[in-house]
Amino acid sequence: MINFNLNNKVVVVTGAARGVGLAVATKFLESGASVIFVDVSNTLEDEFKKIINKNSIYSGLALKADISISKEVQYVVNTTMAKFNRIDILVNAAGILYEEYVINFDECNWDKIMNVNAKGVFLCCKYVGKIMVNQRSGKIINISSQQAIKGDIENSVYAASKAAVLRFTQVLAIELADKGIQVNSVCPGIINTDMIKQSCLKSARTKNLNLEKCMETLRNKIPLGRMAEPKDIANLVNFLASDYSDYITGAAILITGGLTCN
Repeated sequence: MINFNLNNKVVVVTGAARGVGLAVATKFLESGASVIFVDVSNTLEDEFKKIINKNSIYSGLALKADISISKEVQYVVNTTMAKFNRIDILVNAAGILYEEYVINFDECNWDKIMNVNAKGVFLCCKYVGKIMVNQRSGKIINISSQQAIKGDIENSVYAASKAAVLRFTQVLAIELADKGIQVNSVCPGIINTDMIKQSCLKSARTKNLNLEKCMETLRNKIPLGRMAEPKDIANLVNFLASDYSDYITGAAILITGGLTCN
């Protein structure tokens, strides 16, 4: 397995307590970076300790924070700067999902999704972006979704939030291009995480199926015949954070196993 050399880089990863965020943060540690794990979850500290204890050279912090709140994002940035004096890479991987038809969708769930998936990305890019502008260097990778391009029923609000991330990323890339900063988005398809399992459980109950049958139905939609694993997304993010991606900015990179080809 290839790990791009990210020695001496300082990385902030949101949503780092599980799923894609955890895989991304772990991959960065393996690549030699110092990694700040950020999440609102109470399990963050335990997950961080389990990983950081695997290798004595791993370096980082676990910071519990709600990225939809400006002061908490500033706390993450200030704490990181106090310890490491720079931020080289930001990965916005935090995200939440509620599924329902539009006519039945709860307004407060709209606010929750938009606050985390869209506003959280904005706030992290705003405050980390200021650091990167002063440094005249940096990489920002925002996790969007294939739903931003090809949405599914009962996913209208999630799709809207991820479409916002996609367009935001493209404009931010233009704004920061002359500052030595690259900004890109990654658009995963179906990933084998707790989020998709919860979605399948809901669908299985509605259609009177078991969970594995529902998961199999999803896998059969994918030309490559399997769901993405979090490490698949982490590998792509690792590349985008490396020097090998220096001429890539404003991109929306699909990683769907061919799902969006149909």
